[in-house]
Amino acid sequence: MSNVPNSAGKAAGLAELRAELQEAGIDWGAVSKVLPDWAETAYESKAGRLELRGFVQRHLGLTKGDGGRLSQLKLPAARFKTRSNTSPDQVASARAAATACARVVAGAINTEWVGLSSKPDELRELIRGRSKHGWVDLEALLEFTWASGIPVLFLPDLPSTGHKMEGMVTFAKGRPVVVLTKKASECDWMLFILAHELGHVALKHLEETEGQAIVDDTVEDSDSNDAQEKEANGFATKLLSSQGKLKIGAAVPKAPALAAMALDFGQKHGISPGHVILNVVRHTTIPGFNLFPLGNAALKCLPENIRGQSPAELCRQAAGKHLDLEKLKNDSVEYLQKLGVI
Repeated sequence: MSNVPNSAGKAAGLAELRAELQEAGIDWGAVSKVLPDWAETAYESKAGRLELRGFVQRHLGLTKGDGGRLSQLKLPAARFKTRSNTSPDQVASARAAATACARVVAGAINTEWVGLSSKPDELRELIRGRSKHGWVDLEALLEFTWASGIPVLFLPDLPSTGHKMEGMVTFAKGRPVVVLTKKASECDWMLFILAHELGHVALKHLEETEGQAIVDDTVEDSDSNDAQEKEANGFATKLLSSQGKLKIGAAVPKAPALAAMALDFGQKHGISPGHVILNVVRHTTIPGFNLFPLGNAALKCLPENIRGQSPAELCRQAAGKHLDLEKLKNDSVEYLQKLGVI
């Protein structure tokens, strides 16, 4: 008797899987884009069905319960740094998917994790000395982070439903892993988030046991009532700049003038001009005015060689350089490629 299901049985099996994933907070539309090529024919045999379920379980942070039903894996309690209108439950599925990806990647890096200095000024000078521009930019900070044994994943399109955090750091397979999920086209938006997550690691906010995590719903360089967030912000600011918080001292300039001023100031003080722009618009307060549109426009006025490549491309390049893909299963490599990690 054949073990190949008819079309009705195949459709029912796929519908059942979709329902299980939806209940676990996984978006089927997003998942279908990152499934392995053989997934289309998986439900043509019992072995294929089991293999597909195993793939989904392993890569999306799920567990198998009674009758083989998939559900969200229960992770250790995380420290959720959420806004008042966001509950930890709303970002739980994104955390689970990100954690699963972090575990895959953590098993394929050769660099040993030995810890991170808690002195941001010392780290800044170390990174500046290796940077092609002489300041801490995203490219230089990514290279330093990976070389320190901390993988950095850019996952703006996590296949999860509900709210997604901007950044997260988790402990996976004996090392911290940083996950960046904010959708940003300019590197300096991502730069502060990465520096902030490294602050959590360097200041030992993250407990070094499997699955522990700090999940940042949003990362803002501003005063916070949360002591750890305030400390991580302070670490990030000192890591990126020797000048601390910056403000516009006179009349607010147009975007091209602000970009020119930031470029001159950055070159004089060894600070990424993009960070200078965002630092200024964050800390200059003018009643009735939102300066972030000005900051975004000024970022686009910086020279192309200063703006650099997109955050997605820089993160892919860093991951491709430091990961040993031979340590991964072929379907995991394909999954990381479709997610844009490599």
